[in-house]
Amino acid sequence: MVTKGNIDLYDDKAYKAKLVQTLQAFTRFCEANGLAYMACAGTCIGAVRHHGFIPWDDDIDVFMSRADFERLVSLKNKLPEGYSLVQEGENGYYAPIPKFYDNRTTLWEEKSLPAVIGAYIDIFPLDECDDDADYCKRLKKEYEYCYLHHMDSRRKWLFEDFVDMALHLHPMGFIRLLKNTFYHAPKAAYYKKRLDGIRKKMQEMKGSYVIPWDGLYATPYPKRLFEKTVPCDFEGLTIQIPAMYDEYLTQTYGNYMQLPPVEKRKSTHSHFYLDLDRGMTLDEVRKMIRMK
Repeated sequence: MVTKGNIDLYDDKAYKAKLVQTLQAFTRFCEANGLAYMACAGTCIGAVRHHGFIPWDDDIDVFMSRADFERLVSLKNKLPEGYSLVQEGENGYYAPIPKFYDNRTTLWEEKSLPAVIGAYIDIFPLDECDDDADYCKRLKKEYEYCYLHHMDSRRKWLFEDFVDMALHLHPMGFIRLLKNTFYHAPKAAYYKKRLDGIRKKMQEMKGSYVIPWDGLYATPYPKRLFEKTVPCDFEGLTIQIPAMYDEYLTQTYGNYMQLPPVEKRKSTHSHFYLDLDRGMTLDEVRKMIRMK
């Protein structure tokens, strides 16, 4: 199954089935190697509320302690056949969120960020953080600001993209786009330096709280929330979720059992190019696109 250029065209059921297969491979590998993980974010809500995906969601998120994640990285060469682990800076991958993915599939998420992976699981390492929650929140906000600007500086725009944006963007927005594009090199270096400084502060933190620095809704959580897990059904699989999932989800989302308004029940993920039948390089994908 191949999809190009429009998220509304892709086969939602086929993609989710591939994600479930990927999750199964990930959980089996973790269990075989004594690695602890737990579903988080929308995946945790889905497991508790729907015993599977939130109907309009199409990704899988897990927490791992920093120690278990580092052990996972050390086992990269022993991952099950057909699966890979990618981190920021590897093979053109731009995001700080590590991914465990099926390398027999191909996914190019955003057209302007040329990097291909496959059907994936997002892994959010949990790091110790300072007991001063307000300080951690300020640092997290600064980190997100620098990361978003750094990512913008790495976007690659084609001429037709500029034409389209010139027609649809507010003039000031288009000027900002031009500035980001033509001054991307010095901008990337500037924000990379700031990011490195922030990450150093993060790594040096110790305390009774943990935080997924690269996750949405990242906030300091008491360590006790993630000390134990319990099994839960997810699309026919038995996966692990935090034993104190109610407190975790309530702190993060409020009344997580209440469905959001209808207009908000939609995926926020991009699938510029998706092929569930084979893994391809970026050059191979570009060639396929030119042929269509």
